[in-house]
Amino acid sequence: MRTATILTLLAMAVPAVPAWADEVRLVGGASFRDVSVVTANAGDVVFDAPGRRLRKPVGEVTFIRLDDRADYTDAESRMRYGLHGEAAGMFDALAGEATDPRVEALARWRAVRAWELAGRIDRSLAGWLALVDAGDTAAIPARPRQLPPAGSEANRLALELLEARLADPPPLLRPELERARAELRTHEGLMPSAPVARAPVAVEEPSVAEPVFEPTPPAEAVDGAVDLPASPLAGVGAPGRQGGAAAVADVPPAAAVRLARLYLAQRQDPARAMAVLTTNLSRLGESELPEALWLLARARLVLADGPGARREWARAGVDLMRVYAYWPESPFAPQALHLAAQVCEQLGDPQAAGRVRQRLAEQYPQAP
Repeated sequence: MRTATILTLLAMAVPAVPAWADEVRLVGGASFRDVSVVTANAGDVVFDAPGRRLRKPVGEVTFIRLDDRADYTDAESRMRYGLHGEAAGMFDALAGEATDPRVEALARWRAVRAWELAGRIDRSLAGWLALVDAGDTAAIPARPRQLPPAGSEANRLALELLEARLADPPPLLRPELERARAELRTHEGLMPSAPVARAPVAVEEPSVAEPVFEPTPPAEAVDGAVDLPASPLAGVGAPGRQGGAAAVADVPPAAAVRLARLYLAQRQDPARAMAVLTTNLSRLGESELPEALWLLARARLVLADGPGARREWARAGVDLMRVYAYWPESPFAPQALHLAAQVCEQLGDPQAAGRVRQRLAEQYPQAP
């Protein structure tokens, strides 16, 4: 009896072993230790801490340690140290072999993120779509947005995947698929496609005068075309659709183009790109204006939608021709002509598109 009492007192004096031994680390350095990772669902990692349940987006999670699964933690470690391709392959294998629903869910969502970071947007989107198809939530989780460099095979395969899914998409998923396709096509220097399988709707044209888009520079105007303005920035700040973005605070002019490039290429936020450019355009130096107008045109094309779409296509066409007309030696001039030809086709003028492509071939024979 005395021995039993002593053992009971000793047990009470020994600190209790924590109930949770997993770990979750986030972008920015925040770390949750001694937690219990529950699952990944609807794009979030779900884990329990003492007295509360937390959810963090997969894209904000940099590392997960499962105390009882060294194989899973090994894949996370590779991802943490930049071996994204290896990590993605390991996550795929774990998801395919897992008997534990927790590990399977985590591995599938982490594979989506790893393939995205590895520059395989096609594999990442395919995994995301599979998870959306299997999901039990009415909301569409955040999709992969980080794109590899333009011209990559991964982008081509991702576009093929999106086109195939847009042939007969679920109504809830269609808008997100169309946005993904528009962003990818714009990133590739292509004209964003009109929505698939959507019958044309007759709409009343705006009472405001449409921008005049004739793809010829001032010195070579033909067919009675209206010349471009004497100033390369005249009218650029005219009101246009900006996607409802909140006003962007002024930034140093030297940083405006860099920020717009970031918003378009990595964060896929054309509304903010347009806002930061229109706010700072008049303060940019001569050497920065060609790229600024090129980025502004691309932002307009991504945002163009609904009854005002033609107006924004025309505005983008004018911006593109300004790049060529006023800065023909700029590396953005041939890209501007290439995209301007697609704008002409979107506006229903194949003859103008042909003239632009002929000019591109004649003046920039080395352009891809």
